[in-house]
Amino acid sequence: MRLDVLPSNPDCRACDLGLDPNLRHRCIPAHRFTPPGSIGDSDLCVYILSDKIGYMEDQSGHNFAGAAGEMLDALYVTAPGLHELAHVYVANATRCLCPKDTDPSLKQLRTCAEYWRADLSLLSVKYRRVALLIAGS
Repeated sequence: MRLDVLPSNPDCRACDLGLDPNLRHRCIPAHRFTPPGSIGDSDLCVYILSDKIGYMEDQSGHNFAGAAGEMLDALYVTAPGLHELAHVYVANATRCLCPKDTDPSLKQLRTCAEYWRADLSLLSVKYRRVALLIAGS
């Protein structure tokens, strides 16, 4: 089973975030950060969950774009052996951009939680160990 991009719903309208006509990308899925084939047979997966989609993520359609992505890239490149230890997936607690970079509401977080919970369930089938790392501002 190869999981480069985890399932998502680009037509999601479950909360008001998905209704914003200015969104470039709706319900941005979690995706593999580590390049396929770089890990070998590691049975450890680290799922990094950040707080919300930002402007750069909405523009690119990928999690951890912009400064956050550059910081993660730098950590991944400079940490010796990190790419051999674990498969890394990145996602955001909300899957759509919050208007005017506001913080997501509890309802929006609860609605999007079904996606990252499903991601973790799917990953727990593939990997023997799954670690959840909460990141963000």
